[in-house]
Amino acid sequence: MVLMKSGDQPNSAALFEATAVALQALMLPFGIKPREIKTAGVGRTRPVVLIHGYGSNRSCMLPLEVYLRAVGFDRIFPFNFGSGGAAEGIEPVAMRLRDFTEGVFDACGGRGTVDLIAHSLGGLAARVYLQEYGGARRVDQCLTISTPHQGTYSSYWAPTTVGRQMRPGSDFLARLNDPARRAPGVRFFSLWAEMDLMVLPRENSIYSEGDDACIRGAGHSGILIHPETMKLVANRLRAGQGMASTRIERIAQVGRGIFRKGLSAITARWAKTRSRKSVTQLSDDLGKS
Repeated sequence: MVLMKSGDQPNSAALFEATAVALQALMLPFGIKPREIKTAGVGRTRPVVLIHGYGSNRSCMLPLEVYLRAVGFDRIFPFNFGSGGAAEGIEPVAMRLRDFTEGVFDACGGRGTVDLIAHSLGGLAARVYLQEYGGARRVDQCLTISTPHQGTYSSYWAPTTVGRQMRPGSDFLARLNDPARRAPGVRFFSLWAEMDLMVLPRENSIYSEGDDACIRGAGHSGILIHPETMKLVANRLRAGQGMASTRIERIAQVGRGIFRKGLSAITARWAKTRSRKSVTQLSDDLGKS
């Protein structure tokens, strides 16, 4: 397990998560319509399929898509759960993902393999596809982000099929985590958020197959736009494809440093302002008494 460094304090983590939630809400309308799979032919990099989580659509993966394209990945295909979302359970989503990935495979020349990047419930759908619907023959790497591999206690509030499937100890998870049902040949990497309040306990986002890393100062939504997440995802894809670091990636490293410093400065200023207001309020209260 790797703990990614970050100087974020609880205040900055909360601010960052709130910003991420607001950004995803603003982008939501732009991802309602599925994006058509267009013929991409032979590109510079292996095709990448992005898979969103529960209650969202492909728009939540847009910042990561933009970043990956900027650092050299030229064939990226965002998947939408489709009509009804995951209302009927995770298996129907996995079947639609299978059909989508086959479409991507054909559009990219029908040779080689693809990589999957999945957030939250999308990671469970990806594993069902890989372990039960023949996806292992098409996929080289599967990167999961805040996916409840061992379930989450927050799912008890959802009295639905998918809610019951994500409960720790469910029949669905027992079957999925059976060592005899692994996806042969697929390389896994799981990212989990230090401040995740949706996957409880948050360590349940760690998948026993492959490596994992904790993103400090990130929550369940914020992890998707966190600079460390983007860096790790790009590096993992690049290493798996034998790619060298690009100039844009080196520029992005500088940008991530500036971003972290800026967020810390904003948080410190916000905390200082709150402290001043509290002191002023206390003085006023003492004066009235």
